[in-house]
Parts: sequence; structure tokens; C-alpha cells
Amino acid sequence: MIVVLTTPRSGSTFICNRLAKQHGYKYLGEVFNLETSKSKILKIIESCNSNDTALLKIFPNNVNTMILNGCLKKSKKVYIHSRKDFNAQCKSFYISMLTETWHADKVDLRSITYDAALYEAYQQYLMRSYLEIKRIKELLNNVEVSYLEDFYSLENRYQQPVVWDIEPPTINFDVEKLFND
Repeated sequence: MIVVLTTPRSGSTFICNRLAKQHGYKYLGEVFNLETSKSKILKIIESCNSNDTALLKIFPNNVNTMILNGCLKKSKKVYIHSRKDFNAQCKSFYISMLTETWHADKVDLRSITYDAALYEAYQQYLMRSYLEIKRIKELLNNVEVSYLEDFYSLENRYQQPVVWDIEPPTINFDVEKLFND
């Protein structure tokens, strides 16, 4: 089993599909969420541990002791996947949450209204997620960190076409430094 520990809007679906194809694994998607019952978590863990070619995507807010010990610590490899450009990720997360558009191929240009409190809440969520991933990383052995920008040229990346009424402020949060310290 391979696990990709990641955050929303990091290019994680792209990287999971790429890893699954590269290793001949079956990408099971985001099978854990806050509504997943303990009995279902145990069944998924048991299934993944008996299936050597499973690939899971896990967000840090869904990691509990069962998932940590049953999946993350038992996986062949854990990939921590993120974006170097934290501000672009925050914008993308805000837009996706607002529009409920996560994987659109062709989307018309949209106007996005900046709500400072909501934007900050999403920004804080992503920051807490990265700090939790760093904490989890220190509990694991076979971990590799990757960044979306290492796989995509900036010209070819997926980006929802939007026009902001007010450009969100830039925050200094260095994801690379977080994982290199």
C-alpha cells in the first residue's frame, strides 16, 4: 500500500493518478473522511493491508490512531504532497469551496467576491493541515515529500478562470521550509 498525505488543492488527484499508473497500483481515492465509521475504517485498513497494490489519499484532518497505525505506519511508502505556492493554493481552495467546483475541465470565467473572514478561515485550515502533516511525518519512516510545481510547468497547470473583486492578501507561509526543517 502507498499513501499520499496531502491537503486540498495541492494537485493530489493528479499525483495519485500518476503514482498509481507508475507503480501499477489501484487508486482508491479519499476513502476516509470525518463521517467514516470506526467499523468501516477497520474494514478499509484490513482490505488495504491485504491488497499490496492499493493507493490511498488521506487528508491530515482525517487521520486518527487507527489510520495512523493501520495505514500510514504500515504502508510501503508515504508521499507527502503539497504546493510550494501556498497563496495560489489558498486562492484555489477558496474558489473551489465557494463554487463547489473541484475538477472542472472547462469552466467559464467567473467573478469571485473576496470575503476576508472566510478567506482567512480557509487559509488557517490549510496552515493547520500542513502543521499536522509535519507532526505526522515525524512519526513515520519511509516518507518522500513532493510538490505540484515539480511535476507541472506553470503554464500547463489547471487553473479556474476567475476575476477577483479584491485581490486576497499574500501571506508568508513557506511550505518547503516547513518540510525541510
